[in-house]
Amino acid sequence: MEFSQSALLHEDREARYKARTQRTLDELVPISEKLTLLFHASANRAALSGLKLGMQVKETKRRMGERTRTGSSGYFTNIVLENPHQSMTFYLSKEEKIEILFYLTEVRKLDAAFTPEQFTPVHFINDRLTGWGWESLLNVKEGQKFGEECRSRLLKGLPGMKKLLET
Repeated sequence: MEFSQSALLHEDREARYKARTQRTLDELVPISEKLTLLFHASANRAALSGLKLGMQVKETKRRMGERTRTGSSGYFTNIVLENPHQSMTFYLSKEEKIEILFYLTEVRKLDAAFTPEQFTPVHFINDRLTGWGWESLLNVKEGQKFGEECRSRLLKGLPGMKKLLET
């Protein structure tokens, strides 16, 4: 009788340990994902301060970090964040090209549902850095650099971008 009672206590203790361990893992996975997002956005914000107007695309990408950042969130989830998150290229003529790179620089809800406000556009004309940020991009747009085709592609690029680019 003592043996079976001891075995039951051991099984109960083991079951409680497994449940506590699983609960801890379930709590840690989202925390790790959030930390990876925060680190990624923070690194991009810091890298923006090293940019200078007139830099070439290659040098800018190198400073911002071209590589993909990955983070393990534990058991079954692997976090992959591209840098830049998205890019767009527009050819206005044979001699003029606009390239826009979008970098994640702000994390609000700590989930993967991003809005355009969480990105900083870094734009180039003819492979030279002409500015970064939404206001700077609006100045390029207002300077009539965007044709109608470019504007419509840009508006389709990131959901919610229309309200940021409308004046």
